[in-house]
Amino acid sequence: MALHGNMASMAREAIEEYLQTSQICLDFRKSDGGCLGYPSTLLLLCIINAFGTYLAGETVEIEGKSQNITKHEPFRVLNHRLFNLGLTHRQIKLIEKSYRNRLTHNAIIERGSVIVPAGGEPPFIFYKGLIVIQLGSLHRNVSQAWARFPKGRIASWEKRQPEYSKSSAQLPRLSERPELPQEFQQLEQAYMRAKKKRAR
Repeated sequence: MALHGNMASMAREAIEEYLQTSQICLDFRKSDGGCLGYPSTLLLLCIINAFGTYLAGETVEIEGKSQNITKHEPFRVLNHRLFNLGLTHRQIKLIEKSYRNRLTHNAIIERGSVIVPAGGEPPFIFYKGLIVIQLGSLHRNVSQAWARFPKGRIASWEKRQPEYSKSSAQLPRLSERPELPQEFQQLEQAYMRAKKKRAR
């Protein structure tokens, strides 16, 4: 649960929660020796997508050519200095199509795609149409990218979004809205107590 006065603070908290949840999924050991690879991968790719959204307009190099990260090509961020993976255009689109889109919309990954919990470099391995994600490595890469991410870009993105203009106003506290059920007010109080406890 999150109560925020602006989208930028919400995005920062969501990304941090995605990273933490992805790590929990990676650490979880199933009876077959694997981890919760699908949700972990999806969360990491959602973060990468968000990075591309907030860094839209920045230039990256793909196959020796300068390309802008755009609204419709957010995964170009994988060649941004935050990741510096040096992927080809085809490889970037394969990652987006084979993993992110398939997991999001179909709860599957493309044939020829594999997720392994390994932490070796690089995070993506391409071989004769086969794509492997080394999940431990991808998590490390995304975590490091977030540590270096220019957080101010999220706030500047928000200012350019007219549909989010109301988000700059302070949201009312649930407890100040008597028309809401008492359960909501108790939920807010429990959330605030937990947040203070985590901050200690």
